[in-house]
This record gives sequence, C-alpha cells and structure tokens, in this order.
Amino acid sequence: MYNPADEYFYFYKLINKVVYNIGLYLSNDFMGFVFTNF
Repeated sequence: MYNPADEYFYFYKLINKVVYNIGLYLSNDFMGFVFTNF
C-alpha cells in the first residue's frame, strides 16, 4: 500500500538534514572569518 505521508516525512527529514548541514557549515565558516579578522 502506497502512503504519500511516509514519503513526505522522509523528504522533510532529508531537507532538514541538508539545511542543518548548510547551517553548520556556514556558522563554522563565519566563526573562522571572525577569528581570522579580529
């Protein structure tokens, strides 16, 4: 039986993970930028 809610939930988790990783990368990059300049 096909359940679109499961697919949506999986997709949502995947997007969350990508957004979280990008946020982590940007915050690390930003901290490095701050520490190298000040």
